[in-house]
Amino acid sequence: MKSILIQSILVTASLLLPSCWTETTPEVYQRPVKVATVENLNSYDKQYVGVALAEQYTDFAFRVGGLINKTFVDEGSLVKKGALLAELDPADFRLKLEADRAQYQTSKSMLDRNKRLLKKQAISQQDYEISMANYLKAKSAYNYSANQLKYTKLYAPFTGSIETKYVETYQKINPGEPIYKIINPNKLEVSFTLPENEVSVPSRAKFFVEFDNHPGTEYSAEIKEVVDASVNGAGIPVTLRMTDKMFDPKKLDVKAGFACQVKVVIERESLLLDGDFVTVPITAIFAKNTDKTQQFVYILNHKDNTVQSKAVKTKGMMGTDKIIIRSGVAAGETVVIAGVHQIVDGQKVTILKN
Repeated sequence: MKSILIQSILVTASLLLPSCWTETTPEVYQRPVKVATVENLNSYDKQYVGVALAEQYTDFAFRVGGLINKTFVDEGSLVKKGALLAELDPADFRLKLEADRAQYQTSKSMLDRNKRLLKKQAISQQDYEISMANYLKAKSAYNYSANQLKYTKLYAPFTGSIETKYVETYQKINPGEPIYKIINPNKLEVSFTLPENEVSVPSRAKFFVEFDNHPGTEYSAEIKEVVDASVNGAGIPVTLRMTDKMFDPKKLDVKAGFACQVKVVIERESLLLDGDFVTVPITAIFAKNTDKTQQFVYILNHKDNTVQSKAVKTKGMMGTDKIIIRSGVAAGETVVIAGVHQIVDGQKVTILKN
């Protein structure tokens, strides 16, 4: 009787189970990603950090040494050509000048006397020549002392701005020791460093400068100097001369030391490329765990929104956010630029709008 009851319960349960459990298809998660279009390389366009420098400047110094008696200008002062900047204590120089003047006057009187005596044949020719030599020596010493006294005053060599003041009043200095650095604020140039692997760029490039205090405005420039060496392995120093007629440091309030961006542009015909190069955002490039030496991108299939990795060969950077590709992808294809490390080949993705 019990076995019949158990069998009845099992049969009833088997009939009820299909109605309680509904078969469902599991959903496949679609990873959200951002994409971009592969672009033709129409021009080489890179940016570097630069700094404005004074084209005309000098570290000005006294020709003589001594104790600084007074300084007349400080850092940031505007000075005109010929303005008095500083002076040394002239006391010792004046004493030396007075002594040399006395010696000069004595030797001159002696020469005049001996000239008269020589006409009367009262002295020998040799004595006269000795007095002449003494006179010339004393005259030279007197002129030298007079110049030394003049050199105790320091004057501005050109109209400009005091960028640096190296000394203070009552400081003892040596001849040639810098006192002021004077710059011409109206004549500026720009300096930046070019990576060593791009040393051939300047000969084919156009240069544009954008100052940080005037964003969005570019001024043309040209090469003034390229140092033929890498300084401490940091790159090749390049100096640009500002050629844009619209660039006026005074009106634009651009000063030496101001930061700027240097844009280097080479048109395609000057790139000497040996193929159809393209560019993609640098974030599109990744390496697989199985091959760290090879670079890849994910190509989007627009028909079913799936992605497939593709190996590429690169050829350096363009600017700060794009990379040049010489093979592997073609212009017009779509690559994933955000989310490359969270997807796999064949995965379906959702495209995020920028």
